[in-house]
Amino acid sequence: MEKFGNFPFGEEHMAIITISREFGSGGGNIARKLSNDLGYSFLDKDSLGEILTNYGFTRNKIDKYDEKRPPFWDIFTSDREKYLSYMKLAIFEFAREGSGIILGRGASILLRGLSGCLHVRIIAPPEKCREQVKKAYNINDQQAEQLIRTNHHDRAGFYKFFFDCAWDSPLLYDILINTGSFSEERAARIIEEEVRHLDSRENREESLSSLKDRYLGQKISTSLLFEKHLAVNFLSVEVSAGHVILEGSSPAREIIEQCTSECVKIPGVTEVENKIAVVTAYPVSYTPYY
Repeated sequence: MEKFGNFPFGEEHMAIITISREFGSGGGNIARKLSNDLGYSFLDKDSLGEILTNYGFTRNKIDKYDEKRPPFWDIFTSDREKYLSYMKLAIFEFAREGSGIILGRGASILLRGLSGCLHVRIIAPPEKCREQVKKAYNINDQQAEQLIRTNHHDRAGFYKFFFDCAWDSPLLYDILINTGSFSEERAARIIEEEVRHLDSRENREESLSSLKDRYLGQKISTSLLFEKHLAVNFLSVEVSAGHVILEGSSPAREIIEQCTSECVKIPGVTEVENKIAVVTAYPVSYTPYY
């Protein structure tokens, strides 16, 4: 078994760490350090972008939605919902592999309630953030403060629009670390220690089972809405050990039957209980599974 810091990490010590951070707080540096020290996989903007590119998204489309509130006119299109659906699919798939660190992207919300997960938020005093941003971008005080405000506004808008919650709510996180009080090195050690106490083989097995269900539910939703383009409103997908329950509404019985036939083709599905109702009183919109 290898040792990292003062704590042993091996097959029996596996966890998912999500890290939310204020711009300039050093959260990205801490996440990368943990990934290197623990040997954990790392999902950030660049690695997520590669996955989404493989799903067919352009870089411009990814940049438009990544940790930002969608532009006004995009609110009325299915593009934003498609982006969210594939982003969630990528995060669930990454988390299923175990031993990973996810930087931002609402992961603390998507993986909420799972054992074997540690949700961390990194903050810092405004003056520290300003100095860090000035140094990183070679800009003056005024430019740094504007960049910080823009970044925080974007991230807050992303969380509010896509998840209907406050980005900085302490209730979303297990640990809050102020890098004005702790160095990045010390912050990483604190997180390592909590992972050591958090994780166990039982936690991992329970977490993997729940993640399998969440991933499969998202896979079904994404397939029905954005690959097969089936006209279903308010689609909800519940999965438990391969048993799938579909709910929502559709304008035609044939579409509902096709949902079942497409669903059973997806690996991992053992049984489908289709509760989608026929409703024709309002226009169709695509609403992905949450």
